[in-house]
Amino acid sequence: MKIRACAALFVLVAPGYASAQSLSGFRVEAHTGVDRVETDVDDTGVLYGIGLGYDFAIGSSTFAGVEVNLDGTNAGRCESGRIIAGDLLCSESAQDISVLARLGTRVSDRGKIYAALGYSSFQVDVDYTAGGVTRSSDQTLEGIRAAVGYQHNLSERFYLKGEYRYTGYGSGERRHQGVVGFGISF
Repeated sequence: MKIRACAALFVLVAPGYASAQSLSGFRVEAHTGVDRVETDVDDTGVLYGIGLGYDFAIGSSTFAGVEVNLDGTNAGRCESGRIIAGDLLCSESAQDISVLARLGTRVSDRGKIYAALGYSSFQVDVDYTAGGVTRSSDQTLEGIRAAVGYQHNLSERFYLKGEYRYTGYGSGERRHQGVVGFGISF
């Protein structure tokens, strides 16, 4: 049994460096991390999501690509006394969709660094209660996302990544995210 488990692990992780060096192809990933949301009510939560992308070589060690991410977060909280005594302002973060272009370079046989820039659409649910009356507002914030990251190929098909993202939404709202991901390249 141990021999089979070791053989299976070898098949997954040990394919040669030649394919692991590929700069082109489709990829899909799951990611998670820390999400600092700065809106009407600031909060830090856990980010979770999926990404889909395609990279293509534009030189022997340089690549460009596009990616789409669908993320959620558990960031959200309530604060009282924001406008008048006894009021309650609650903000709950919802889904975030982003479309990014990325440009990077290989830094080792299995590693590459990249920068990304693109668009983000982020939904926030806001409730304000004063004098026993609650008003609700669902807001969609649109803005520019910038990211930098490192992607490390574990094998021909599997990779890990670490990424920092900053998103500015134009009217003072912003997000800072530290993301780690696990993906599969095709």
